[in-house]
Amino acid sequence: LKGTASGIYGLEMRTADLALMGRAMNPFEYYGTYERSWVFPVQVEVATGSFATPDKSPAYAVFVHRDNPIAKLTVQQLDAIFGAQRGGGWNGLSWDVTAARGPELNVRTWGQLGATGAWADKPIHVYAPPLEGAGAITYFQSRVMHGADLWNEDLREYADPARMIADLSNDPSGIAYASLDSAAAGVKALPLAETAAGPYVKLARETVADRSYPLSRPVYAVFNIDNEKSELAGVDPKLRELLRYVLSKQGQADVARAGGYLPLTAAAAAEQVKKLDSTSTPNELRVIRKASAIKVRMSIDEDPIVVRLAESLGYFEQEGIELQRVDVEKITGEDYLMQEPLAKGQIDAAYCWFNHAIYGARHGFPVQAVMLFNDAPGMKVLVADRAKGRVASAADFTGRNVAAGAGYGMKSVLTRYLASKAGAGAYASVMMGKAGREEAVVKGLKEGTVDVMTFQEPITSSLLATGLATTLYDLDSGESTARALGARFPAQALLMSPETIAKRPEVVQRLVNALVRAMRFVNSHSAEEIAARLPADYFAGKDRRAELELIRAALPTYTRGDYSISPEEAQLAVDVNLSAVFDESDEGRWRGSGDVSRVRAADLYTSRFVSRAMNAIAVVNAR
Repeated sequence: LKGTASGIYGLEMRTADLALMGRAMNPFEYYGTYERSWVFPVQVEVATGSFATPDKSPAYAVFVHRDNPIAKLTVQQLDAIFGAQRGGGWNGLSWDVTAARGPELNVRTWGQLGATGAWADKPIHVYAPPLEGAGAITYFQSRVMHGADLWNEDLREYADPARMIADLSNDPSGIAYASLDSAAAGVKALPLAETAAGPYVKLARETVADRSYPLSRPVYAVFNIDNEKSELAGVDPKLRELLRYVLSKQGQADVARAGGYLPLTAAAAAEQVKKLDSTSTPNELRVIRKASAIKVRMSIDEDPIVVRLAESLGYFEQEGIELQRVDVEKITGEDYLMQEPLAKGQIDAAYCWFNHAIYGARHGFPVQAVMLFNDAPGMKVLVADRAKGRVASAADFTGRNVAAGAGYGMKSVLTRYLASKAGAGAYASVMMGKAGREEAVVKGLKEGTVDVMTFQEPITSSLLATGLATTLYDLDSGESTARALGARFPAQALLMSPETIAKRPEVVQRLVNALVRAMRFVNSHSAEEIAARLPADYFAGKDRRAELELIRAALPTYTRGDYSISPEEAQLAVDVNLSAVFDESDEGRWRGSGDVSRVRAADLYTSRFVSRAMNAIAVVNAR
């Protein structure tokens, strides 16, 4: 799309692939585009605005009356003349309070600029093109006034630049900015400098072309990273080649031949080409995010790849989140007691099993799941081959020897739920320590002391590989879990307190946005591709090949397409846990105690943050 305003709208609505703009996007436009497309737009300088050609982003001249004794000005002085008191300004894409200034820095007389004699007390009459509406930032505002919209209180607006310069030619106390094609007899254009140290540069074709003149204007081509398939798809190949050509020696020669716009210097063009190969967070945003990132304290179960990917792919950074890992055991003395720290605001979030929300409700520490990561527990219920003729379903568990882990854990809870649902009677629990567990199970299979067993990877695959056991129930994917249990089972989730959700919804949304993007990456990439994007320290001290196989085995457990919890799934989790008979360990007693009447499935989750995140994705995919 041609034209700055229409181009920005086209990028935001995803009706345009490329926008040509006579100025840089302002922060409101930049973040607005990101909210719709989930990636930050890329701004590539493709030319320099014209020396003095109308409608070709001409450089701005600063005019005064020809009799005015002032011979030169700095950009800072222009700010003092045209601007006013303000509480801050934009430094790139970040609001910077160091750009604030009080009224004592306003320049309102020519004497404040060094004029003497009769000129010393003459007020400065400020002329300017029409000011834009709220939220709009012109090139002059951005370049001179740090993007602030507080102007000289006596500024006179002119829709017609010719009329403005004509009035200036009759007003010795006036000053205006406009393109050089508006020049007329009776006015002069002043040399400008960034600071009083100079150099002061006259407005000329060559000083505009090499950008040494301070009010030269870059011309931009702006586009969104193509994230139709994933956030890492990068620059659309057609756009990349088009812009490579525009930035090439031949392309810039074509810019010069077309007239109006001026070509970039070779060094400037080479620098812009680098942007065509980048899908990372823009450098200016890295500074912003680091300075203004919101700290989120999270308790994390083990070392989930979703969180690691959100970090390594820059999703937390792009959402302005700085994740701080918290060891909840140091707060409560136990790693399973995260509900009270969540409810009391000692931590902000917990990446853990959804069933902890149920236990929290029972004990008066309500927490909610704002997002679901796994809709399958990642387990298999196996039966010994020698017994599979007599154990065809969970109904046949009665009197059998069952190895399903500790009596407070979800392997044991789900195994007992399957048995209870099928009408089975009591069975004998076979307990095995963590050390040498696999070898002990294999020995039990051979000796006939284990009939049924429930395990997760990597033990499951190892047991099946022995040929001594067969899968009876597959709880490794949402689909197979639903066949076994009647619904998908909410496993790992993101838990937060209702108070935090109510008081800091924007933080919750940012956190969910980042993790949804990480989940989409998991859903659309192979184990090898995922491993390649995990940070090196993820594999520190581990067998990389074994870890890769664990990632591969876990992929089916991740929920796909929608990362919220359904009413049926929440109710299943409640039914499973409230019907459980836990062991007498400290954790078992905690899980099995408390007030059951406090537990309502509908109070244990909220889907609104995932829905907003998914709606944003739908806008992108509906191009």
